[in-house]
Amino acid sequence: MVDVEPTRIDDAQLVVRMNGGDEAALGELYDRHGRKAYSIAFAILRDPGDAEDAVAQAFVQLWKQGRRFDPARGGVSAWMNMVVRSRALDLYRAARRRQQAHEAALSSPDSWRWQPADQETAVGRRELSGAVSAALRAIPEEQRITIELAYFQGMSQSEIATATGTPLGTVKTRMRAAMQKLRGALGEHLRQDQR
Repeated sequence: MVDVEPTRIDDAQLVVRMNGGDEAALGELYDRHGRKAYSIAFAILRDPGDAEDAVAQAFVQLWKQGRRFDPARGGVSAWMNMVVRSRALDLYRAARRRQQAHEAALSSPDSWRWQPADQETAVGRRELSGAVSAALRAIPEEQRITIELAYFQGMSQSEIATATGTPLGTVKTRMRAAMQKLRGALGEHLRQDQR
């Protein structure tokens, strides 16, 4: 009996199988190209977690849009590398936009203030805005940054965890503690505002 080595399926055939819903074909493509994909993403993002996210997003896109592969335009490897690079650049740009927005919010804490119509309301709002700014400055920096990212940048707790490299549970704890401190510091202003 002669051992016959199984014929290796080429990448293009795996893409065809993947397009037919074969998850094993996607897994085989990942096994073959995942390391290179990670290297590309890491070279752009310089963060292991972000690089892993980019690769995961790329392979989800490949799974969903595999029919877009055109062998006349190049090989599977080049196509996959292009998708990984695009996802990594998207993540890089999004992180830069969040960082720039965060820096702008920190450099201009008054930019979010209300502009009410009547003078009495305007005075009350300025007082409350000043109290909020003071209360934010009084809490620990990690808690303040978490609150600013959530409320001024509109980031979810998961996005904050990713952006700051902090465990999600820690982000939740910081947010809860910060909100309790802010409620305590602003309690009188909030009660006056409700009268």
